Amino acid sequence: MRPDAPYALLVNMNVSDIESTVIEKLLSLEQAETIEAQDRISREIAMLGEKAIPHLVSFTRRLPMKFSRLETVTHIIDLMDYPKNRDGIPFLIDVIANINHPGWETAVSTLKKIGDPIIPGIKKTINYCLKDPDEYSPQIQGLCDFIELLEPDMIRQLIHDLLLLLEVGTDSNFVDYYALHPLIKIGSPDAELALPFIEMIIISERSEFLRAFSIRALRHFDPKIVSAYTQIVEECLKVESIRIHDEAVLTLEWLKQYMQ
Repeated sequence: MRPDAPYALLVNMNVSDIESTVIEKLLSLEQAETIEAQDRISREIAMLGEKAIPHLVSFTRRLPMKFSRLETVTHIIDLMDYPKNRDGIPFLIDVIANINHPGWETAVSTLKKIGDPIIPGIKKTINYCLKDPDEYSPQIQGLCDFIELLEPDMIRQLIHDLLLLLEVGTDSNFVDYYALHPLIKIGSPDAELALPFIEMIIISERSEFLRAFSIRALRHFDPKIVSAYTQIVEECLKVESIRIHDEAVLTLEWLKQYMQ
């Protein structure tokens, strides 16, 4: 089948023919010399819809690794639109779990457009990463960076999963630091269950950077609730770390301002 086969004929092919055509067109895409040609071929593949997705994903795994191939496949799945690209959600989640993936920004955009249907896949991936937080720390970072970009209503659906990450954070994996970012984005009242974990970090022997960040995180919650942690913050004024001391000063000033 020629790479420029008519759309109607492509869509009506059986699975084996689709696989052959997807590979041919992807290889043709790599050789295309103009942006117009690249766009045309990408859209031809996207017209195949969900039937092409397994072969697109397989293409990134069976042929020699190229950043351009990873980015191309992510872009084509984006062109399909939901629900045609529904079967591509697991692949896109794998992409966002790798912050160095060349298709990261495209995958972020696509998943945000899909919306709520991505939540089960995000939950499943976080649960898998919890098996070994140290090993999967980079993937957790990518996931949390993505979750922070979501609308608050979507983040709220992931609060329980983010709290589980707070429980397993250490200075060797920093997953609690990653998980705190989306939680403090929504703040009070939804994420107030994170406050006991933040308290534990502040009074712990964790890194200076993380303790200072946690003190600063308090300022994203209702000051009436945070006032219960005043004594803990005041104790931070006695530490030698300038970073921790300064964040404690700012937080106490913030509390004083809002409690007057």
